[in-house]
Amino acid sequence: MRWQHIDLGKLALKRGTVKGYDRYRRIPIVDLYGIRAEVMRIAHMTSSKVIILEGSYSHLVPIRRGVLAVIVLRCDPGILARRLRGRGWGEGKIRENVQSEILGVCMSEALRMHRIVREIDTTGRSAERICKSVIALYEGGFPRTPATDWLTKLMCDRRLLRWMA
Repeated sequence: MRWQHIDLGKLALKRGTVKGYDRYRRIPIVDLYGIRAEVMRIAHMTSSKVIILEGSYSHLVPIRRGVLAVIVLRCDPGILARRLRGRGWGEGKIRENVQSEILGVCMSEALRMHRIVREIDTTGRSAERICKSVIALYEGGFPRTPATDWLTKLMCDRRLLRWMA
């Protein structure tokens, strides 16, 4: 089976579905309805039966019909901070993303919007292993996955508390 991958950030910039710029965070503000229209256009043009949307707001794109499942990729907050620093992100945006990861914001939002939501802890895993996990979830009918709980780790690892200040 062929799968279609769409990086929503790149698509938004390429197709002009950006409705502004957040100067504080130094990021474009994506028009979710505009990006939805672009995703639907691509879906009608492709022969792939499975389309994977990549992006921290992919679960917020207002598509209900045809969504098999949402898979939220999680990452240890300390490692996430290092990755984002390595990409040149500002400390404010890094803090916001790490806090969101600790609190499970994407998971919570996805659970409110979609029927089947699963998560994969990507910490220490290669992209190939993560892809294999996604395929296994798909082929297995999206069985339940273990919950990722960074809040409990936060209580055990006081170094993480600095992100919550």
